[in-house]
Amino acid sequence: MATEAPPRARLRHLSSCLTGGMTGWTLWHYLSDYTLAEVREPTFFADAERMIRAGDFLAVTASDAGGLLYVSEVGSGAVVTRLMASTLRETPMTQAEFLNLLRRLFFLDHADVPFLDDREWALFRDDPHRFFVRTDDDIAALIWAALNTNRGTINHGEATEPDGGDDGHRRGA
Repeated sequence: MATEAPPRARLRHLSSCLTGGMTGWTLWHYLSDYTLAEVREPTFFADAERMIRAGDFLAVTASDAGGLLYVSEVGSGAVVTRLMASTLRETPMTQAEFLNLLRRLFFLDHADVPFLDDREWALFRDDPHRFFVRTDDDIAALIWAALNTNRGTINHGEATEPDGGDDGHRRGA
């Protein structure tokens, strides 16, 4: 961990690089002696919450890695980010995590994937794995986003309904 600097002193290395014009986002660059994990802490940029807005991006050059962060929330003394890309090597997905992700496909219902027309929904509902792998990249990206906001949860290796029950049936079937 870097020597603790006063919060405002951290901001001297924060600069605006590019703005999205009418779309309203800003790309910030931040050069840091802190690790990427430390920079991602919600309170790290708390003193910049009047400058940084939700929807902005932060290109971070940290002591251990580079990263592209998306600002998802700002306020109440926090700047919450999502890691979009990093030079850090991620821990490989375990078999249980992979199986849980595949199981989550079965818990998507038509309301979770409204971009699928009736024919596509029928194909997805009957064999979500095959549909996901064989569909075009744009549709797969939308399904991926639905998986990450799905109302179902994963508990101890088993996919469950939002109410905690698992009656063995797929939602929307």
